[in-house]
Order: sequence, then C-alpha cells, then structure tokens
Amino acid sequence: MIRSGKKIVPLLLVVVVSLVLVAIGSAYYLLTRCLPVLDGTVQVRGLTRPVEVYRDDFGVPHIVAESEHDLMLAAGYVQAQDRLWQMDFLRRVAAGRLSEILGSKTLEADRVLRLLGLFEAARMNADSLDPVSAALLQAYAEGVNAYIDENRHNYPIEFVLLDYTPEPWKPEHTLSIAQLMAFQLCMGWMMDVTYGRIIDTVGLQKAREIFPEYPDDAPVIVGSPSVRAAAGDSTWSVAAPSSLSCREAHLLETFVRGTAQVRKLLGFGDGAGASNNWAVAGSRSVSGKPLLANDPHLGLAAPSIWYEMHLKGGRLDVTGFAMAGVPLIVLGNNRRVAWGFTNVMTDDADFYRERLNDKGEYYFNGQWRPLGVRREMIEIRDSAYVILHVQSTHRGPIVSEAYDSIRASSDAISFQWLAHRKNESVRAILGMNLASNWTEFREATRFFQAPGQNVVYADVDGHIAYQCMSGIPIRRNGNGIGLQDGTTDQYDWRGTVPFDELPYALDPPTGFLASANNKVAGDGSHRYVGNYWEHPSRAKRIVEFLSRREVFSTDDFKQLQGDEYSHHAAEVLPYVLAACENDSLFRKPEAGSSVPYETYLFLKHWDRRMDRGSRGAAIFSVFFQKLIRHTYGDEMGENLYEAFLRFGAIPFRVTTRLLDNRTSSWWDDQRTDVREDREGIIRRSLVEAMADLTGRISPEPAAWTWEKLHTVTIEHPIGKQKPMDHLFNVGPVPVGGSSNTVNKTQYNLSDSTFKTVWGVSMRRIVDLADPLHPQTILSLGQSGQVFSPHYSDQFDRWLRGQYKTVSMEPAEYTRAKHLLTLSPEPRP
Repeated sequence: MIRSGKKIVPLLLVVVVSLVLVAIGSAYYLLTRCLPVLDGTVQVRGLTRPVEVYRDDFGVPHIVAESEHDLMLAAGYVQAQDRLWQMDFLRRVAAGRLSEILGSKTLEADRVLRLLGLFEAARMNADSLDPVSAALLQAYAEGVNAYIDENRHNYPIEFVLLDYTPEPWKPEHTLSIAQLMAFQLCMGWMMDVTYGRIIDTVGLQKAREIFPEYPDDAPVIVGSPSVRAAAGDSTWSVAAPSSLSCREAHLLETFVRGTAQVRKLLGFGDGAGASNNWAVAGSRSVSGKPLLANDPHLGLAAPSIWYEMHLKGGRLDVTGFAMAGVPLIVLGNNRRVAWGFTNVMTDDADFYRERLNDKGEYYFNGQWRPLGVRREMIEIRDSAYVILHVQSTHRGPIVSEAYDSIRASSDAISFQWLAHRKNESVRAILGMNLASNWTEFREATRFFQAPGQNVVYADVDGHIAYQCMSGIPIRRNGNGIGLQDGTTDQYDWRGTVPFDELPYALDPPTGFLASANNKVAGDGSHRYVGNYWEHPSRAKRIVEFLSRREVFSTDDFKQLQGDEYSHHAAEVLPYVLAACENDSLFRKPEAGSSVPYETYLFLKHWDRRMDRGSRGAAIFSVFFQKLIRHTYGDEMGENLYEAFLRFGAIPFRVTTRLLDNRTSSWWDDQRTDVREDREGIIRRSLVEAMADLTGRISPEPAAWTWEKLHTVTIEHPIGKQKPMDHLFNVGPVPVGGSSNTVNKTQYNLSDSTFKTVWGVSMRRIVDLADPLHPQTILSLGQSGQVFSPHYSDQFDRWLRGQYKTVSMEPAEYTRAKHLLTLSPEPRP
C-alpha cells in the first residue's frame, strides 16, 4: 500500500524542525553551560562558614562573609566564575607561557617576558609576604582552585577553542598580574633608548630642541611650576650619553619592539598609563563633604582589566575595582575614606653597557664578577621547545642575550627596573582598604613601590589629600638616557627616595587636588622623577574647571570626566591660522567653492572641542599627523621615527614647544635642496590633510566630521583573529575625545585610522556625604564570558557618559537580583 505524499510532507517537516531545534538546543547548552551559577547553594571546599553573594542588575557581586579568610576565598571563587580565562591568560603572559597554548607566533613575546623576569619577581615577593598578606592571597587562591576543580567540564569557551585546561592558582600568580601592571606603566624602556638614538642621529644640540621639558606655566600636582631647575629638569642638561654602536642600537630596538608586541597582544597599545583623578574639599561641594573622581586610562581590551565588587567580612567593608586575579579593592572606598590613582610616570628603568668575558663574568669596579644564570624552557604548542639562558648582573637581566649570538669578551646590555625589587603592594592595598583616616591611609602607601601612583584621597571628616606613592630611583649621575656605563658604579642607583621625602599635600588652600599624569612637584623639589609626563592639556583643563566656580556637584564631576576640550589644539592652532591667513591659497575665491578656504574657516571658528560631530577636530587631527612626519621623519629615518611615536605624549609635547622656535633646523626638509621654514611645513601639512580627508570621506569639507575617522573597538585576544572578532569584539563605534582631552580616547600617532587603543577603563565618583552609593561605570562589563548578559552591558552607558550606582547598604543590596550561598563542605 502506497502512503499519500500529502501525509509524508508534514511528517518530514516535523522531523526536520525537531532536528533543528535539538541542534539549536544542544549548541545553546554547549555555549552557555560555562556560565556561572548565580542562585541557590554551592558547596565550596575550604570555607569555614557560609558566605552570601548578592549580584545586582549589572552582575556586580556583594560578597558577605564572617571572616576575612572566607571573604578572600569567596572572592577567588566569584572572580573565577566571571573571569577565569582572563585570569589564566594574564598569568601566562606574566610568566612568558603563551606559546604553550598559542604556538610559535608568540615565541618572541615569551622570550621578552622571560628576560624581564616578571614571574621571578612575583615569586620573590610571594616568598617575602607578611603573614597577613600571605594568608589572604592563599585563601584567594584556594577559592579560585575550588572553582577550577568543581567545573572541569564547564570551563569558559576560550579553553575549549584553545583546547587546554587551567592549572591550579597560586599566590605568585596574583603578584605576577601586579607585575604585569608595572610593565604596562613603565616609562624608561620606551623613551630612554629612543632619545639616546636621536642624540646619536642628529647630535646633542639639535636633540635638545625636542627634549620633553615641562612647560613653566603648566600645572603641577604639588606646589607651583615656576622654577624648572628646582624641579629637577636641569638634569636634561647633562653631557650626552656615549654613542650606541649599530649593533647595540639594533639589539635595544629589538628588545623594545618585543615589549611593544606584548603590549599589543594584551590590548595595551602605545602609551604608559594615563589617568585623571581629583577631589574638592567639603567647602567647595554642594553636599558639604568632599567629592572625589577617578578615571584610569589603560589599554581598552576585552574583558576589562577591572572587576568591580563589594567585600564585607572581618575588618573589611569596601567597594570599588579590583584587577582580575587580585582579591582586594585597588581603586575604591570604604565607609570612611575614598581614593583614586593616576600614573606618576616615574622613570624607573635604565639600560647599561656591560663587559663580559668567556668565563661567565662581567667587569665591575675593576673586578670580574660572576653572572647570575637562570635557565628558562619555553614550550611551544605542537612544536619543539626553546631553551633560554638568562644572565644577569647585580642590576638586572642582560636583555641582549636572546638576540645576540656573540658572548665572550663582548659588550652586552643589561636592564635595571624598580619592579625587580621587593614590593609590598598587597600590604599597601590592604591598608588602604582598611583605613579610617588620612594617617592610616598614608601609612599604608609607604609600602608601595611600583608602578608609581599619584593617590588622591578624601574622607568623611572633610579632608582631602595627595600622596606620591612611588619608588623613585636616586641616580648617582645622569638621567638614564641611552646606555649607561656598566663597568663602574658611577651610574648605579643609590636606593630610592625615602618615603618621608615624597611629595604630599593635605587640605590645600585652593580646596582641590588633581593629577593627570602631569609633573608631580614644583618649587622646592630637587629629585629627578622623570620627564616623560603627559601633555599638560588634561591637567590644564581640570585645574581650569575646578578654579572657575565655588562649589561642585557629582553632576559637575560627570561633566568634567566627559569633557572633550583640547588645550593642545588651542596651543597649536594659532600657528596654523597665522601660516594660512595671508597665503593666497587659503583666501576666499571670487567665485565657486574653495576647499582650502572652507578648511581655513572651519579651523578658525572651531571651538577646540574634539566632539564627534566636529569638523575642526577631524581637520586638526589629520593635519597634526602630517606635521610631525614632515618635521621629524626626514632627520630620524623611518625606524627611529616610528620609535619616537611609540609614546605619543612626547611628540605632542615637544612639537608644541618647537613651534615657538621659528628658525629651528627641524623645519627644514633634509631631502630637498631648498630650505623650508615653519610656515611652509605647516601649509604643506594642511594641504596634505585636505587631500587625505577628500579621499577618505568626501570632496566637501562640510562632511569631514571627527566621528567618520575616530572609532573604538574593544578587542578580545582571540578576537584579533577573524572570524572570531565577530563573536568576541565590541565595536567599532564612533567616539569623540582625543589623546589630549579629559575624556581620553588615545590613538597611535603612527596609525592613520585614528582607532582608539587607550582610554577610560572605568569612571568613578564618590560623594563623601554618601560614600555608600558611589557612581561608577565600566568600559565593557563584569563578565569575561562572551555569552553572559554582563559581557558588554555597560558599554553603551560608558560611551554616553552615563553611570550606575553601587550600594553598600545591606537593606538595598540584599534585594539584589541573584543570591548565591557558598556553603562549607560537610566534615567527614
């Protein structure tokens, strides 16, 4: 009997639909099974009493425990729920173990990281922890490991894609992530070498014209900025360092390029950590109590480096932002005090020319000393391993060793870095978390060395304060530019500046304190901190804003955190307008339209704000890129010029100053037979900018808006590979701001796409009249799991300059969306 076809078709349809639904359901299960349990009860090994974890609408956990041990253990468990792969990835970066999971393409990055010895320094610090800090880090590690062990078949998708499993967590892994932040914020290795090469290339006299001296009238954090010599800048006037040989220059640049590759892999981009913080006294606050704001600027990557949480247990009741893999609040507030950081920009690293022999020794002060040797094995996925012998002097590792086959009786290059020394950062951060007044808080900062931080503080008693929290090397001679002579102690450090000599301030008469990676101290300071400050544009704008009225509200602080006015543009623009106003090319034509004339008018009437719809912002930004290339590229050559651009703050700073020097030979293009002048180079740069914008956007200048050039994409390490970018990355979307606005959206000066690589990683505002309700926002989201609703749910608010409120009030956070109880395992 033959069945009717009319009956078979519906049956087949049902079967096909069922199979599709099963496939979709299976895929959904496989993709979401790694998401954490947020409700109910979970038994966790190592707890002594139950711990409650409340999560608000944005996934921010409020962890409530009876003891600090259980609190730290629960913090480890909860962070692993949200950020396990990120934590594992960061510790692998710090340890130079990326090639084990990514293969040979990360071998050079691993080689540099092994040479730097971040993990070796972390081990040293772990071995010297004070008992309280050691116990807290151990409890945290136990919490992470409890989660790892209980979720062997539910690891985040990155582990599945890369086909590996996480190893147990140890206290030194947490400390290695702190070392990684010191690496991100280090200044010395980016520009010391570059300026040594510039001196060798153009001579000391010409190089002096672009030394990054701090402007006399720019704001400093403590004191007044009027006397440069008193502030240590005169150290730029020392004799030129000895010249680098071609081989030395190549080896140093290879090492620096390797560090740059690591930074790119991590999403750090160029730069060295730029941030804002400020506070006003209660007398200048609408609420009558101090207000404090902080927005750290870091490489924008997914997941965010920051993890927000509220910790309550034992002596702790504190909220704010920790780093993924770190249990304590780094930036935040408790019920009495609030604080925020910016980078001091300390020059805390130097390079040395060492003399070696064939016996494994180096020459120092007339004697041969034995080199330290550390054997490193770099395992490479699906390939062989590489053995690296890291040699070191008393200063630090010989970083040329990995790139130079010449050993015996040859010169070598060693690297001295403050982060290689003992750093009691856990003790310092714990003390800040627990502090109830300025005396206790300042005492806690005593134990922090690297990376150097400017701390702005406020409390419920009405005090505001500032502390320079940094190890600052005391150099016997010079300022670290180029290569120092390693055969003598003449260029060795004589320890660090004593804590009691570090700049600080309490309740200044101005009623406010602010830092934006600007110069730390003015009159009376005699210590050389460094000279790689950011352009003072942000500092000027913040001081200007805080000086213009008597009292401020949290809404005023939100406005300032989103401000996009560029003092840098305001300084440069008069030179551009003066060069064009009497030139026939830029005059109004008798008939028809004129692109040069319209361009000139857009610049002339521009308000110097880098907002998304600004035409002036687009024209100025493209023009400035052309200007610096025409100014420096011919003298430096391509490789050195690219190195010069690596830390963008320096070209921004020195070009502003160079514009005052109309007769400088830098304006002359060395590749032509005629002598160019400043005005000619400015006009040439503007004409090229017009051609660029015409080709990229439109022949009509009215269409040249900043948002058509300037975008942000927050990239995941796996999202750097197509087609994974569609799954893991967020963006691109247009943004306003620039490298020199308070709302910092920094791009690489060498990148004509103006893609943001460095910017506001989070924003935070605390009114000490109500410290239990800070206003915060994260650049992306709480979760590192791409299928979580909290992976990027704060991104739109971050873009629009909006905030959310985190509550420390038990009556409020206990009404949270989710409650997970972590319960001790039953005793046998």
